[in-house]
Amino acid sequence: GGDLVVSDYKTGRQANLAKLTSDLLVGGRRLQLPLYALAARHTFGVGGAGRVLARYWLVSAERSAAFYTLELTEGTEHHFTEVVGRMTRAIEAGCFPAIPGARRENGFDVCAWCDFDRVCPATRDRQWAAKRNDVVLRPVVDLLEVEVPQSLTGAVERTP
Repeated sequence: GGDLVVSDYKTGRQANLAKLTSDLLVGGRRLQLPLYALAARHTFGVGGAGRVLARYWLVSAERSAAFYTLELTEGTEHHFTEVVGRMTRAIEAGCFPAIPGARRENGFDVCAWCDFDRVCPATRDRQWAAKRNDVVLRPVVDLLEVEVPQSLTGAVERTP
């Protein structure tokens, strides 16, 4: 039908994919869909009224949905560019603070997948809280505080 579709087959863990329906970038942790769509449009172009879509195609037996699909629009592209710009400013500023996230029963949200979780201080949440307002860390805090425009809530559609 003239649409360009890029699929990323997900065969394993699907942690946090459901969050895509309310935040298409999951706070900057899921950039693949708009990146795939932009690359496909750049490489192949789109003619006429065709759309550019990128999707996660879930193929594991434990899948929660068949697809999570994003249509590349001016709004999704602008939001993606803004978030990547904030990331770039943080990197250029040399900001790489340890941000543990919310406390969980056995640690912290962000630390659960880190190989160094067991050697980090147990007080890392208090350490982050104490240094969070340092002007040097403003580029990172700016990234953490990105708000998803209301018009983009639901930009990623979940297909059961």
